[in-house]
Amino acid sequence: MSLIQKHGQNMDGRDLIIGDIHGQYDLLLESMARVDFDKSKDRLFCVGDLIDRGVDSFECLSLAFEPWFFGVRGNHEMLALMRLRMGEAPKTFG
Repeated sequence: MSLIQKHGQNMDGRDLIIGDIHGQYDLLLESMARVDFDKSKDRLFCVGDLIDRGVDSFECLSLAFEPWFFGVRGNHEMLALMRLRMGEAPKTFG
């Protein structure tokens, strides 16, 4: 898979952009509900920082497997990846 993805126009739904979720999975779901996000046709683009600070970093990372979610690696993900590559658990997770 390429590090750069191009997405065509969403003719069926809306494209929403969000950033700095920081492990706040429940807050994200509440926000999506407030705007009537439809997982069957809307797309969510995240500009980074899914993890850290909040209690649900793991759930936020699982968003990467959702067909309606598209993310960019933020500095918090880079720091966690660097620590994992060094054989250490990220100290700032959750």
